[in-house]
Amino acid sequence: MVTVLYCKLLFKHTHHFPLPWEENPWHQNGGNLTHNIANTGKTVVTISHNADYFFRMAHQAVHAGDHLHALEYLDRALETDPHFAGAWHEKGNCLDDMGRCDEALACYDKALKLDPYNAETWYNRGLTLRRIGRETEAYASINRGIDLALGR
Repeated sequence: MVTVLYCKLLFKHTHHFPLPWEENPWHQNGGNLTHNIANTGKTVVTISHNADYFFRMAHQAVHAGDHLHALEYLDRALETDPHFAGAWHEKGNCLDDMGRCDEALACYDKALKLDPYNAETWYNRGLTLRRIGRETEAYASINRGIDLALGR
């Protein structure tokens, strides 16, 4: 298993910071990391090595402009760990970049069911809603993301 920290930063895609095993405070502190970061806006998630590998491959594919392969890798990550909210979020980003807005919204909604306090997902969902002309819902979602990012 790989322990991953997700920093919830507004206006950017999810940042994925795998911690090296020897520097991983989850393993050094006997599992007390959740208590240590409870009020910092970060979430501790444990995912499988396979899901992490496919997520990294998707990230590389997106940066190379290869959204189709990125989607394949994200699908493989989600087959391995369907509770991986970050992968649902990134799949939504990828689909939105491809203009597949309805599918992107479905992915953002799945990510929000798993992590309802992710400001970035709310914000990106709002941008997608705005893109397809659903202004009222868009601004509500964007405002929810901003409120969460500001700790409200």
